[in-house]
Amino acid sequence: MSFIDLSALISKKISCSAVIVAAGSSSRFGSDKLFVPLSGIPVLAYSLSTFESCKYISEIIVVTEAEKIVEVAELCDKYNISKATKILCGGATRLESALSGVSETEEKCNLIAVHDGARPLV
Repeated sequence: MSFIDLSALISKKISCSAVIVAAGSSSRFGSDKLFVPLSGIPVLAYSLSTFESCKYISEIIVVTEAEKIVEVAELCDKYNISKATKILCGGATRLESALSGVSETEEKCNLIAVHDGARPLV
């Protein structure tokens, strides 16, 4: 297993892309977890806001279901998620959705963070 020496990267220009996978069906939960309010804020907004505020994140790519693209775009606008550069359709599996997002990251990025959008405590 190899590890990344973050102190070496910090001295250089770090460019990290965040891929937020938000394409699940929430079938076990019973409703769409992404938009359920948690203290008045949708769960997905917590995840997006955390990556938005991170100085090392240069872009956020959200991968979601086709019918949620507009809703996710509106959420990004409402919560000032300016680093969200792309909102993509997810694949048949979580792996396919993550791969779709990773393949769309900026060429200059050094690191890619992949996070489940339904997990607000990053």
